[in-house]
Amino acid sequence: MRNELKEIRDNITMLKDTVLACNKNLEKMDCRVTKLEKLYEERLIKCDTKTLEDRISELPVQLNERDQDLLSNDLEISGLPEQKGENPINIVVLCAKKTGLDIDHCVIVHAERAGTLRTSYYNNNSAQKLMSTGPRKIVVRKSRRAVRDELLCCARVRRNITSDSLGFSGDPCRIYINERLTPVNRKLFGKTCEAAKKGGATNGQRVVKYS
Repeated sequence: MRNELKEIRDNITMLKDTVLACNKNLEKMDCRVTKLEKLYEERLIKCDTKTLEDRISELPVQLNERDQDLLSNDLEISGLPEQKGENPINIVVLCAKKTGLDIDHCVIVHAERAGTLRTSYYNNNSAQKLMSTGPRKIVVRKSRRAVRDELLCCARVRRNITSDSLGFSGDPCRIYINERLTPVNRKLFGKTCEAAKKGGATNGQRVVKYS
């Protein structure tokens, strides 16, 4: 009985040692799993953050492209003297005829001066004139893009239109007819023109400016 009891005690001791070893292994495994879960969460957060940042950076580009598409039927006319009580639609029709294109009022959805009035008027012999800075641009929306493109094409062929040739009084001003751009594209176009001028001046090449 003593020998059997001793053997039982040895087995119990061995079992305790085995259980302790298993507990240590489980603790190590638990630590490893915890570290892996933490690492996975950190990488997942970084991945999600980068994805969100990429999407956010793409939003301004997409919005600008959408806004430019909305202006696909628009153009703007600059250099036209601004008078009180004027009819912008009639002015647009007159400009189109001067370029050699007859258009009807019905193809013009709307036409108006863009922005707030930049200067005040003064009255001189019942003639309203604009002082200081130049007149505001006239923005025009055509019913179809084909009509807008046709007018732009004619305006680029006849680029020497001035305000006096349209019957406006005062010093003659050059009239420019361009497609309407979003603020972002306008800035980009301005920087492109500046770079083209610098490149032309550096290389001795002629820079052609299209109206």
